[in-house]
Amino acid sequence: MIWKDAENYLRLDLGTAASGHVMFSGCIRNRDIVIGRGRLGTEQACLRLERSGTNVRALASTGNGRWYSVGRAELRADGPVQAGLFADGAIRPEVYLRLDQEGSEIRFTGLESSSLKSGGA
Repeated sequence: MIWKDAENYLRLDLGTAASGHVMFSGCIRNRDIVIGRGRLGTEQACLRLERSGTNVRALASTGNGRWYSVGRAELRADGPVQAGLFADGAIRPEVYLRLDQEGSEIRFTGLESSSLKSGGA
């Protein structure tokens, strides 16, 4: 998730819409949007958000080295933004029939963050 404030954020989810599906969505200038979505056909995936200036690109992979575009969006944000992991507590029983209804969890095997800073000259 890339977060500026409650009216400006983007998120890339696995399993929110349906099992094995990815969705790139968020809120831009206080308007909820769905930018892109697709089906990976796996319960585990690699998700990636890339930000360059105001442009954000969402990508997903099954871990085989091939990345699929989930969409692009523009997030105008003066000042710093926050980036990190997010777990949604809303478990949809029609999607996850056998899961416990008491909360949510997030599991990952790795987390990478990179920040490129340009130098002077």
